[in-house]
Amino acid sequence: MAGLDGPMYHTFGAPVRTSPTSPLFRGPCVMHEPSHHEIPLAIRKFRDGTVILHGGADGRMHDESLGKTDKEAERVLASAVVIAPALADVEIEETRRARRPIP
Repeated sequence: MAGLDGPMYHTFGAPVRTSPTSPLFRGPCVMHEPSHHEIPLAIRKFRDGTVILHGGADGRMHDESLGKTDKEAERVLASAVVIAPALADVEIEETRRARRPIP
């Protein structure tokens, strides 16, 4: 739109959406895993109780996000339970697999 050309990468992303859970935080929040955790992980809690999980590196030039298969999505949830035990009773409702355009 600005008339500029730049490199574009189309990386894989797979946010995992869970069933609602009891409060993890006092309000909407995003939490990233401790640096020593098994996989890079982001946890985002919404007001309705659902949680979006993203596991794996952002990708930049590689498709390093987890969630390409149902087994990988389950691995992301299991990894999140380690640092947020309140997620132990949630179920995966949806995994949104897509290509992301990233400049």
